[in-house]
Amino acid sequence: MRKFSGITCCGIVGCSQALGVGVGGQRLVKPAVRRKSAKTNFVSPLRYPGGKRKLVRFIADKIVNVVERPLLFIEPFAGGAAVSLNMLVKDRADHVVLADLDPLVGNFWRVVFGPQAPFDDLRRWIETTPVTLQAWYETRALYCSTPVEYAFKCLFLNRTSFSGVLNQRAGPIGGHMQASEYAVDSRFNKERILSRIDTLREHRQRVVYAGVKDYREVARLKRVRDLMVQNQSVVWYLDPPFFRKAENLYNKWFDRDNHLSLKSWIENDLVGHWLLSYDNVPEALEVWCDHPATEEVELGYSTSRKPRQNDAPHKRKKSEEIVVSGYQPWPEIARIVEQAQKGATTLLCKDRRVTETA
Repeated sequence: MRKFSGITCCGIVGCSQALGVGVGGQRLVKPAVRRKSAKTNFVSPLRYPGGKRKLVRFIADKIVNVVERPLLFIEPFAGGAAVSLNMLVKDRADHVVLADLDPLVGNFWRVVFGPQAPFDDLRRWIETTPVTLQAWYETRALYCSTPVEYAFKCLFLNRTSFSGVLNQRAGPIGGHMQASEYAVDSRFNKERILSRIDTLREHRQRVVYAGVKDYREVARLKRVRDLMVQNQSVVWYLDPPFFRKAENLYNKWFDRDNHLSLKSWIENDLVGHWLLSYDNVPEALEVWCDHPATEEVELGYSTSRKPRQNDAPHKRKKSEEIVVSGYQPWPEIARIVEQAQKGATTLLCKDRRVTETA
């Protein structure tokens, strides 16, 4: 049994061992190594449902065990982007990609890391908009036609709606009658929010892409593929929507077929090292329990072990997340790189051509 928590992680070993996979896909069990607590993680300006703030150190340590410093870190289900933002602000990766299919979320990151004028507009909106119940109603009804409108709507509703939920079903913090001890403005500290987006802005030159795309479209980005052919140090972190109640939390969610399609894409088309995290529910175990590097992680103080599909419910609920990892050997990446360097106009992803995209 391997133990992990927010301040416990595995020791530094060989690449395949670090991902928990041995020769022939056999499971490798090794003791945990306790490390001193690191400095406080950077906190995202978005309070996203299912956010991975408590997993940041665990994920970062798993990455370091395989790639000391990724040339490119890709998060195609960005949401609050807790992991990517810490890789960026803490200088743990050379370049970062942030994408989300939800136009509210994707455009928020686009504006934060994009041209100066929309960013300045977003700051002014934050500074001048009163955080009231009336403003909440008006913002929820706002029809967006520009990236900055999407960005502001995302941030305002995220900071003023129950649990940060952007779905139209979510109500305001404090309720429509504002009878709770927490009012609609209780999570909207303007000074703190502005400080966080200003900090992120300082690192914009290292953000290769930020915007609205799904994971397949991200893999087809020319700037992403250009970096992929330079170096094997490409790491994907995939945190797809919940299996359960996702339609109540997100504007873009997955059904079972979507989850299975993602797994197929990861196993057959993804180029690079990868980690994936899911809420720990039987549906996720059913999809991923056959993978040799599947672990259960309890956020904060937990144990991590290979899950069993027939676990008793009282055992399963002790863990909150499932983390799956995959290491792609350099010879396979080198083969793809070699093909691209021979003059191919498109990069081959495991023998499947991908369309050139700007």
